[in-house]
Amino acid sequence: MQRLRETAITVVITFGVTLLLNFLVDYTQRSRGAVSIGPPVILAGAVYLPLDLTNYENKPLNSIRITVPQYLAVNSIAASSPVTLSNVDGEPPLGPTKTIMLSGIEPRRSTKLLIRLEIEADWYKVRPQNHHELQLDLQLPEEVQNPIVRQLKSVLALALVYSVLLGFATWYQTGRLEAAQENAREVLKTQADLKDELAKVRSEMRVQSLRIQIYLLARLNDYSRELSFWRDTIRKLLTSGGSVPPPEKVVEQVTLSLRTFGTLDRKTLNDFEAIKVGAELLNREKRND
Repeated sequence: MQRLRETAITVVITFGVTLLLNFLVDYTQRSRGAVSIGPPVILAGAVYLPLDLTNYENKPLNSIRITVPQYLAVNSIAASSPVTLSNVDGEPPLGPTKTIMLSGIEPRRSTKLLIRLEIEADWYKVRPQNHHELQLDLQLPEEVQNPIVRQLKSVLALALVYSVLLGFATWYQTGRLEAAQENAREVLKTQADLKDELAKVRSEMRVQSLRIQIYLLARLNDYSRELSFWRDTIRKLLTSGGSVPPPEKVVEQVTLSLRTFGTLDRKTLNDFEAIKVGAELLNREKRND
């Protein structure tokens, strides 16, 4: 369930980031319209310069500033559809040029203007000033761009964005994988250390258990020997009819003779035959260590 949740979160984040990056790329490259100038044409000895304004938006396009020759009157400019033309007041003349303002370019339409010039060379003086600010493409006869090249630039920009996104995602996942592997190595090392420690403790407990068992079985052997002796002694006393020494002296003499000092502590023990087996296991355990 945790893995499914992490996958879903990754997909959602990737989708959101991709959508945002695509929007930013499209927003920075999008155009609200286009301005196409020239080339000039000569009709009946007069020089005319065509100027096309295209509006891609759903609202009118306003405040287009255009530099024109100083002598040009705004009322001499012909337009294919109604537009507002005016001189920009309060702005100092730029040498042989001045600035006019165009507004009211209809939405989703192209408006054609026809500007009459005194000489053909003056058409180089007709240029938009704020087309970058208004996000308008400028199309000049000497700067015609192949649409394939323009599309290729857009594709390259998107490819760069996706490459950066993929590289970041790969770096992030690689970091998480390396951290998980390091954690797994630490866990395995800890488990191995615990296993070795557990084996050592078990070995020590086994040795201690064998030692206790040998000690107890040795005491049992002492009890067994004394029991046999007392049986034999009592039998002799009952059949001899002689005087009997004090009990304490008899017990002390028996213990010294049989060397069964372990019987002085009153505890119950097990089988003596296991002494040999336990001693053998203890010696084997020591050899393995």
